[in-house]
Amino acid sequence: MQDVELVWTGGQPRGLHGTDILEASLARFRANLTEKQKQRIGKVTSLEGLIGQVEKLQNKYRAKAQSRWFDKIAPVLIWLTGFNQCVHSFLQASPPEFALVWGSLSVVLEVAARYRRSLEHVVEALDTARCTLPRLEVYAAILRKGPYQSLEESLIKIYVEFLGICQDFIAFFTRSPTVNILASFFKPLKNKTGPRLDRIREYTYHIDQDASVATGHFQIIRCETQYQELVSLINNSARQPFDKTMLLGKLPYRKLPTPNTAFFGRERELGQLWLSLDPQRHRSTLTSTACYGFAGAGKTQLALEFAYRHLGSFAAVLWVEAETPIKLEESFRKIAHGLGLVGDAVQHPDKVKDAMNEWFSRMEATDDLAHPTNWLVIFDNVNDASTIEPYRPRARHGSIIVTCRDREVAREVSTQRNGISSSIEVELFDPESATRFLLNTIGISSPSPQEVTSASHICKSAGNHTLALDLIGGYIRKCGMTMQQFIQQYPTSDAVLHQASVTNLWTMYLEDSKTGNALDANAKLLIQMLSLLDGDGTPFSLFTDKSRRDMLLEGPDMCQEFPSLEATLDTPFNDLSAFDQARASLLRPSLAKVDKDGSRIRCHRLVQTAVAQSMSPQTISKVFHQLVFFMNASFPHQDGGRPLLDQWEKCEELASQVQALLESYKRHREHIGEPILLCEIICRCSWYFYERGQYKTSLEMTDDGISICERALAGSHAGYSRWFVRDMISHLANVRAAVLRDIPAVDHGLTLAQQVLEIRQGNRRSGSELSADEKFWVSAAKGNLAVSLMGSGQDEEALQVLMELLESKDADCNRDLYLGNTGLCLLRLGRLNDAEAYLDRAVESTRELRGEDTARMAVCYFYLSTLYRKKGNLSSAMTTLQHCLNLRTQHLMPHHHHTGFTHHQMGVLLQTSGNDLEATNHFTDAYRILSSGECHPGAVCRTLYALAESYRRLEHPMASTCLREAETFRGRIRDVDTREFGQDPGRYDRFVTVGLR
Repeated sequence: MQDVELVWTGGQPRGLHGTDILEASLARFRANLTEKQKQRIGKVTSLEGLIGQVEKLQNKYRAKAQSRWFDKIAPVLIWLTGFNQCVHSFLQASPPEFALVWGSLSVVLEVAARYRRSLEHVVEALDTARCTLPRLEVYAAILRKGPYQSLEESLIKIYVEFLGICQDFIAFFTRSPTVNILASFFKPLKNKTGPRLDRIREYTYHIDQDASVATGHFQIIRCETQYQELVSLINNSARQPFDKTMLLGKLPYRKLPTPNTAFFGRERELGQLWLSLDPQRHRSTLTSTACYGFAGAGKTQLALEFAYRHLGSFAAVLWVEAETPIKLEESFRKIAHGLGLVGDAVQHPDKVKDAMNEWFSRMEATDDLAHPTNWLVIFDNVNDASTIEPYRPRARHGSIIVTCRDREVAREVSTQRNGISSSIEVELFDPESATRFLLNTIGISSPSPQEVTSASHICKSAGNHTLALDLIGGYIRKCGMTMQQFIQQYPTSDAVLHQASVTNLWTMYLEDSKTGNALDANAKLLIQMLSLLDGDGTPFSLFTDKSRRDMLLEGPDMCQEFPSLEATLDTPFNDLSAFDQARASLLRPSLAKVDKDGSRIRCHRLVQTAVAQSMSPQTISKVFHQLVFFMNASFPHQDGGRPLLDQWEKCEELASQVQALLESYKRHREHIGEPILLCEIICRCSWYFYERGQYKTSLEMTDDGISICERALAGSHAGYSRWFVRDMISHLANVRAAVLRDIPAVDHGLTLAQQVLEIRQGNRRSGSELSADEKFWVSAAKGNLAVSLMGSGQDEEALQVLMELLESKDADCNRDLYLGNTGLCLLRLGRLNDAEAYLDRAVESTRELRGEDTARMAVCYFYLSTLYRKKGNLSSAMTTLQHCLNLRTQHLMPHHHHTGFTHHQMGVLLQTSGNDLEATNHFTDAYRILSSGECHPGAVCRTLYALAESYRRLEHPMASTCLREAETFRGRIRDVDTREFGQDPGRYDRFVTVGLR
């Protein structure tokens, strides 16, 4: 099969005009197709047809690994729309000619979708093309009347290369219908498409050249568009979508907990909710109603029943676990991902909030569509109104339910009508309803008078408490006894309404020796573990398939001294049938529930409390430490201190469990002692939060971990040597130092970096010499110290440290890191030629040790770009920085503040080259990212002042708006006096981590 290729010289096609080349390429492309391929391509002749085909494929593979890659196709289709407009405007290409692209892509996606890896390669290549090219639809609208020859020729080249990419895909998958799982299998395909993408990047330069020539009207239009976008951003209002139908997400969306098939009563409360929230009655109003009352009264079940009864009234029903900020973040991330609003690469929770707020706005803007766009959000188990405030929809209409215990919280979050709160108190059942509920739970539909009397007696003794009656009914049903037998076996006791009645019931399960219906040992162990974990559910995977090796990894270094280590490591749940039986034993009497997708188990918080109160101190200690070993085997490890980027999904799944263990430790500290291994897990979890840019959470967790270690050093640390505990402190302090370098703090983490180095240099396991492992971590501490020294302006001292490291064999594992930082240090010292030599070595070393598509390579490219800029080579600086930006946006962290700093730097380069219009795009992207994260307000100031300068040069009024917003952020700077800084962006470099200035 011949390739679609051209030979160009000096920007002109050799021997043919551009249109001749286009016609020849189209003819060659058609000639290379089989008749069957032509027929398949001919079935899709428009963008709408391609979108329809993508939706069919997305539905077909929704439950498979391919599904997430379909989320990334929408931006490509939108880009192709602009490309199509340009082709029609400049080349006068007829629709059938461009239909080759729609039809070819349809065939490619259909074939590639059969295998995740093949679809991944196709989408990545298409997205690379999208990210490389400019905003073509804008150029088509503004430049179509001008004599822009290079633009026309570049478009022809791009069109031909794009056809070539389609051909490469078709040929490859035709020859290789079965896809090998090895990455090397796709090397021939990459060898074909890679050079094509490189040529597309080159052709982009010519398009940008013509665009920059077209000042005047073009600049005015672009500035006005940018102005409206930035004003909207600064005012925290969502931007209007370009296509309402494409960006509503995957509707209908109704992912709810498992329905309660035994729901009983509450018709009055359900009616009140409907009167308050009926979307037709309150079409132009945002209504919020809280359900409050005793724990275990049935608030959550009421909200769930309402949602299921009225599914048809809402296009989207969003269930949010709202007990803690971490659970809120996790719930909204899952919802945003489920709606197709974000991909797997979105990091910071604020970005998810932005996506959701924009979605709510789009839902408002779709009243003209045929399908309903009403939505319902349920915030479950809210303890503090301020917790959910950042997540409450900022929309003009919609429905919200909040479940909580506190009356004041309910009043605060509910809509006020005529000064009266619309909140609903979920009271305990009245005696008659409680009796009918218990009979219904047991399964007695036609009770005798004696059964009614017995049920009434039991309800009275349990205080008519809903959860207690549910447990009693489950117990009676499980044991196969009558209610009279139950009363005889368990005489009435004076029970406090809620917690005491549940505690008494739990005692029955523990001590039921009379009937032989007590929980077996495995079921008892499972619910004891659940009592110490997250009440909103725990993944099955935490309990099962745990090897001794994995549980002990990074664990006790003095195993012989760890109390009852073998008994602690012994788990019955490695036998999946044992776990399944234990789970079933808890489900039958309603002690626990499993979520709808069958992957998580949870029990009510009252049951958690009752179970924990029933455990002896020895049992609490044993169960807690078992869970810590389970978590140690489950939470992703950092091999040699490497990033956790590719394991974020697993980290997110377990982060709330780590926090729950930390809270359980605080409640039972006198029984548990100081869990050093939990500190090791905290170290990994806090690093995960650091990578995500959630600095506050990271610092809080490391602070708890260090406190545990310090108490252990002052008291007991059985199973762990003093060396191990001190080493653990150094790793936790290292995470804190990394956060302080990134924020950055006043000293850029220098004090902590020095403490880490002192601990590691003085912490010897045995003898007077450091072991090889200890030397490695000392080298790592020196490398981090060098970065903090640079941040503090001590570049000569930093260079000395780095040079010593490069001469040491102990630094080989991180040689790429030290080479890059040495190049940065020399760059800061003005030794540009030396810096270039070290940075070139750093790139090669990074490629060898880490790979091309890594965070470390992105850093190397950033440093090289800064070097080229200082040398005055703006073209190389932009090309290199674009590589960095592509890595961050496509493979790593598109919404992380490091990406924001990269956008800022690209804006500086464009500003320096006189292209202020394009600079405003990147500065705006930087502002959007930085203003929504946890970076230093001074960093946001820097970007806003730079953006204001570009607008000033363009003589646009947006400059004053940016300056006002910059002053707002400057007012938030507390650690430095900035009164002398003025509006010079360079003066605010100090508020950016040293390597990304």
